[in-house]
Amino acid sequence: MRKLLMLIVPFLLLVGCTMEEPIDETPVLNEKEEETTEEHNPNVVTKEDLLQQLDEVEESLALQRELINTGTQADMDEAIAVMHQKWDEALNEVYAVLQEQLSSEEMEDLREEQREWIKLRDKEAEREAEENRGGTVESFAYTAVLMEMTKERCYELVEENM
Repeated sequence: MRKLLMLIVPFLLLVGCTMEEPIDETPVLNEKEEETTEEHNPNVVTKEDLLQQLDEVEESLALQRELINTGTQADMDEAIAVMHQKWDEALNEVYAVLQEQLSSEEMEDLREEQREWIKLRDKEAEREAEENRGGTVESFAYTAVLMEMTKERCYELVEENM
């Protein structure tokens, strides 16, 4: 084992010393090229990108809409909960994009607006649930309002802030 190490160590030293530094092939851009590159940066999310993502969320919920139309009350409750979760995730994604793209002042205004919207959304959901208090659709009605208002808010945020 010791003889093997004595053969390997010099070999590794020899190989390590003869390896050349990797060449940096990153192109050097002048200021005008940098501006053009930023405008077409694939990492920048556009309004159209977000609207397409929201439309895809809507399309992905076809099964849940079918369950709401044809399923049992338990099916309906589960389907509306899934729909609300998907739209809430989409809202968080839109909000994250806006955090990256808006100025700090615009973002602070949006945070305050969002807090007010959450209060309104919850109040509307409570009102709808109250109209169905004690019935089998009470929780469905509450979640349906949360889902629908969250969906609308996704589109609203994109339209107004992008």
